Amino acid sequence: MFLCSFPSIQQIFSAHYALAHGITPGVVSIEIAPQATFPQDRGNVVFSEDGVPVLTLTDCKLDSGSFEANDQGQIWRLNILDRRWRWAFPIISLRANIRNDAFNIVEGTELAPREIAEVCLRVMGETNYFLDELPNDSRPTVDWDCVNAAQALAQLCEDLGCRVVLSSDNAVHLSTTGVGADLPQTPDVLSYSIMPDPLERPDSIVIVGAPYRFQNDFPLQAVGKDVDGSIQPIEELSYRPDPNAADGGWSQQPMPFVVNFPPGISPLVRQLAEETVFKWYRIDPAGAGNSSAAIDALGRTIAQLPASDLQDFTLNELWQILPIHETQVERYFDVETGAAGQSKPILRDRPAIVYGLWYDETRLDNGRCGNSQADFAFMQDENGIAIDETQTSLDGQDSNPVYALDPAKTANIVRRSFSIDRERGIVMFSEPIYRAIQDPNDSSGVASLGPGAAQLVLRTSCGIKDPDTHQWLRFRSEFPLTPLAGQRNAGPTNSPPVKRYVVRDEIARRVRFYRASAGNVDDAKTLDNLATNGAWGPGGALIPELERQFTALAAEYECVVAPQSASYIGLKQIALDGAIGLVVWDIDAAGSTTTAFRNHDAHPLLVSYRERRFIEKCKQVIG
Repeated sequence: MFLCSFPSIQQIFSAHYALAHGITPGVVSIEIAPQATFPQDRGNVVFSEDGVPVLTLTDCKLDSGSFEANDQGQIWRLNILDRRWRWAFPIISLRANIRNDAFNIVEGTELAPREIAEVCLRVMGETNYFLDELPNDSRPTVDWDCVNAAQALAQLCEDLGCRVVLSSDNAVHLSTTGVGADLPQTPDVLSYSIMPDPLERPDSIVIVGAPYRFQNDFPLQAVGKDVDGSIQPIEELSYRPDPNAADGGWSQQPMPFVVNFPPGISPLVRQLAEETVFKWYRIDPAGAGNSSAAIDALGRTIAQLPASDLQDFTLNELWQILPIHETQVERYFDVETGAAGQSKPILRDRPAIVYGLWYDETRLDNGRCGNSQADFAFMQDENGIAIDETQTSLDGQDSNPVYALDPAKTANIVRRSFSIDRERGIVMFSEPIYRAIQDPNDSSGVASLGPGAAQLVLRTSCGIKDPDTHQWLRFRSEFPLTPLAGQRNAGPTNSPPVKRYVVRDEIARRVRFYRASAGNVDDAKTLDNLATNGAWGPGGALIPELERQFTALAAEYECVVAPQSASYIGLKQIALDGAIGLVVWDIDAAGSTTTAFRNHDAHPLLVSYRERRFIEKCKQVIG
């Protein structure tokens, strides 16, 4: 005898329960005989055969009911929710794998996907769960502030190609979509069918990552703040000492440089000169030193990147790279000491540096009048560090990296404190930075030195904006979907390809352009984390992460091969997994059946998983 029971219900005529993927509670629909008292609110639903429990649903809740009377008597119909009804209430606040402006994970926020999922499940009140199928290599960014924990978990799983599955064993499994057991082929099979259910399948999946990030050496131009608040080259300032001199007469000022205006000059003018002249240097789109059209040259270099969608891109305006970053693309290992006194390596971005031809009064005996260089040249070594050429990277991937400061190569780095006005691309020094030049206006016949604009370069990183949309250009990687057997992905051969776009902000393409002394890019030393050799920091190249993401996304479309269902005599415990997505148990006067669905969930009394997820997301937005 097949029975269904619920506390305080005396006689159940029929029962129907559909257990499906997702966080929406399943409904046990029962018909019962009228009774003197209304059933209790909560309890366990038990499906049994000859007194032996086959399926036990714990902590269910009575949801709704209806009453029908006809010439044959009364029937009560009740709907009981499985224990997922409780998941609608817990909220979670969590920030994990937060990226800074350089798209690196902020220290102290790194969590693996399984760690994030476990936090969600514990908030949801779950203690019996299995996380082994959830991919654990990526580091998805989450920024949840009082959001529903089950919704957050479902989205995390969906992004990683998994689903939240409450199985018939009363445990929560995070199962890989489309991966699981076959339907049982046992003698109690009533029927078996294959049901074609073509999924809306794109031709390819395009993973849209974070905005591109490029490290470059940007020539700087000496600027100052004028009385009207505008930023001008120092030779064009309204208060320049000598309007007739090519350099504005600044070389006529004393060495070491101090503002030496005649008496009676406006205090505002004096203040502006002291605060900005030879202290502010702005990125010069036209270039400096041996470089020309620096911004345009960067654009041409970017357009030549392999595996890029920027071949037709044009970069010719300074605003397209602003605001710039304060760090380089290159990284280094620092050491952090914890509360217990233990040291651990921390991967950090190298801070921006400024180098070039500038005057240092402590080097007056260097044969260059104290200037760092005789003639301006781009720095040819990485950050002024002499590197053992046998090492493969700057980021310490090798067991014994050999680094040594080379004073001969680092002399041109400006070791003075500065800040960066990212919005305007201005480097602001705490003290005047200039170079020593011979005063062209000296008529005494004796060569004298005066301050001139230093020839400086800022080594930092930037993104680039689309000239038409003004939005940051994002890295994109397209993966074609292999057509299923006997099918094409798209329609007629002349129809445009169908692409699915998925945004993953945690994936960022980082490129460091290495410049030779003449300013030209040295392709042999350009680093790109999309390179197949993986020579970029711990974790290797970007390609493995892209492949992991694509594999997870493609699973949704690969699982539709031979959707099938089977019905069985009696109550049969069939566990849900990533492939078996729906099991239905029915008890009525004629007996009982169990029906299982693999790789589809087309049931007349239940909306599909995709539709349920759409409804769940709408509820999350509406609140």
